[in-house]
Amino acid sequence: MAPVNASWHRWIYASVADHLTVGAALIPVELRIEFTSKRSAAWKAAATKAEATLTGPMTKETNPGLFNVWFDVFIVLSSKADSNNYGHVDAAGGLANLLDQCILIKDYGDTGLLTVGSIRPRSDANENVEVKHLKPKEGDDLIHSTISARYFGLFTE
Repeated sequence: MAPVNASWHRWIYASVADHLTVGAALIPVELRIEFTSKRSAAWKAAATKAEATLTGPMTKETNPGLFNVWFDVFIVLSSKADSNNYGHVDAAGGLANLLDQCILIKDYGDTGLLTVGSIRPRSDANENVEVKHLKPKEGDDLIHSTISARYFGLFTE
């Protein structure tokens, strides 16, 4: 068995974080990604904001030097409750669209220029991007939704 390239962890994490950061700015929604940014003053003050947790990669060698790679993204979207919360739903849709894309994996931390692979939303078991709107309690001043996606890629050592 070939060893997993230890740099894949950094490269995948950084590539996904960059994809989310660039895309969230276009929605626009204030986005914080675990391990890469703190809760800034702008994030705290935002009417609509999101926090992303990135999990993985998980790997399994399927043939000598060929690895299945899985990676998960979980986002919590929060907005100040209003009488018309369509802006929140629009932001959830924008984030879901952002997750429903292939993501190029670059060698971040080394050159940041070379594409070493890609991950795509998983299509097995009818998995896709999932959006859940959570029912607020009476009197809550925030509303929340979760957006999650699972990714798959093939990498070679």
